[in-house]
Amino acid sequence: MPIDSPSPSEDQLGNYRLVRLIHETEDTLTYEACQVSVDRTVALVELKPHRSEDPQAVQAFHDELRAKAAVSHPRIATVYEVGEEDGRLFYTREVVRGDDLVSLGEAGRHLSLPCIWDLVSATCDSFLYYESKQMHYAPLRGEAMVLMKEAPYVANLATAEPVDR
Repeated sequence: MPIDSPSPSEDQLGNYRLVRLIHETEDTLTYEACQVSVDRTVALVELKPHRSEDPQAVQAFHDELRAKAAVSHPRIATVYEVGEEDGRLFYTREVVRGDDLVSLGEAGRHLSLPCIWDLVSATCDSFLYYESKQMHYAPLRGEAMVLMKEAPYVANLATAEPVDR
């Protein structure tokens, strides 16, 4: 997917300056953004405007957000806050910088055994956390496993409802 810049009229959303579009789904747009008040880089996930008009989509967005916000684990990306600005619904979360497992494979990068062990261990630990808290979570995907310089991270896969695996 191409990386785009927000249009000039949409480059600010409340306390956040939108830097660039980094991901898009059927329902959401995810931007790299700067939280202006504290000069912090965040990921800002916005419910698409056409979905914001659907009460069920808005409720599902809030339900998913509450599930993700309930997660408190050192290897799972943290949700910071939820907001609404001029009818635009969004939440912000920690930015995890690194290479995901799919990108590493596509690049032909071979991982050392200790690196693989750290990644598998962090992933298992995150799923044990979900299970211990009796939380619902999405199936694991290679894109959700990220190797950072400091340590492996796993995307926040918490969901409001059970997911078929």
